[in-house]
Amino acid sequence: MTNVSWKAPALNNALLRFDRTEVKYVLDHGRAFSPMQPWSTVGGGAMNEQQIKNLIDYLASIVITPEKAAEQVRRSEEHTSELQSHLNLVC
Repeated sequence: MTNVSWKAPALNNALLRFDRTEVKYVLDHGRAFSPMQPWSTVGGGAMNEQQIKNLIDYLASIVITPEKAAEQVRRSEEHTSELQSHLNLVC
């Protein structure tokens, strides 16, 4: 596996961050300056309109609560802080 410099976003909070229309646009057209390529035939990908709708419906089925999303952010910030402290000790 190749190491990459980017981190894939969480999918269980995508519909907390974006509405369905925005998610559809990204799936249709990809995201400029990122590894996210178009997935739908609209933008040159392989998925048809129904498949894109099914994917967005799936994302809606796994969405977490805003409270759980906030907790994940808090834990991530704590973890980052711990890593930074450790790196400062090592250097």
